[in-house]
Amino acid sequence: MRPPRLRLRLTSFGHLAYLPQRVAVDQSYFAAAGLDVHLVPHAGPWTGLIDDLARRRTDLVIGNVWFALQPARHPDALVPIAHCLRQTRFLLCRRPSPDVGPFRWENLAGAVVAVPTDVPTPWVAFREALAVNGVPLDRVRAVVGYDGREAAHDLRAGAVDFAVLDVERAVEQRFKEVAALADAIGPVPWSVYLARRVDVEARPEVYRAFRRANDAALGWIASKRPAGLARFMEHRSALSLRVTRGSIERYRQLDAWPATSAIDPADVARWHDILVRWGLLREPVDWRAALEFADAIDSDDPSR
Repeated sequence: MRPPRLRLRLTSFGHLAYLPQRVAVDQSYFAAAGLDVHLVPHAGPWTGLIDDLARRRTDLVIGNVWFALQPARHPDALVPIAHCLRQTRFLLCRRPSPDVGPFRWENLAGAVVAVPTDVPTPWVAFREALAVNGVPLDRVRAVVGYDGREAAHDLRAGAVDFAVLDVERAVEQRFKEVAALADAIGPVPWSVYLARRVDVEARPEVYRAFRRANDAALGWIASKRPAGLARFMEHRSALSLRVTRGSIERYRQLDAWPATSAIDPADVARWHDILVRWGLLREPVDWRAALEFADAIDSDDPSR
């Protein structure tokens, strides 16, 4: 008789970018690893993810690796377990206009750009993209305080010249994409699975099992064409098949999903420096300590 599967609650926003967890559930990769993973949708502020995990209202969350590095909210309480998304999912889009030529980053000088700041990382990624492309922030009329819906509305209405929008929203509303922030900042641990440090220390075998299932899901995603992935998600997403397929194609073009659960230290180092440069980390932190647990899971796992 098989032992009962261990039940875990996994809380996250409902982004299509988080496709690996849906695949791992529906293709029974979690079940094969001895886990009963219950997906819990999150609709509140991003800080609620950290609080829910730290206060044991859930067992795993998806968030930026910054969640594990920031010193203010439950410091040193969370550790990355596995990778989910290795590129920022935000695109720079231009308002509809028939009279514009090819985009160059210097076109942003004097332009009004709406940047959603319901979470802080897109603003940081946008600032880094400006710096990489040699455009001083004070030459751009950047407007913050939007959420994605508001930014898209004002872009459509012509109230702003450009907006930073997530992939799904840009595809759904057929906005003209002019640049991907990922092309400027490179691969970073944009979305990772996080657990409580004390839980990882107490039961590393549980998180080894989670990583095995996530690896299987990532391998399954890599083996499918965007059309097949869109059909898989057709009845699992509130988005239309057109938007689902277009978004998945864009994620694939961005090389957004990693090949394995492993989190590349070079990507963490790059993102850490960006976070410090633009203020999400007040000063450098020992990011290597946060990765020691994920590294230990790899080294202790006999299947690797």
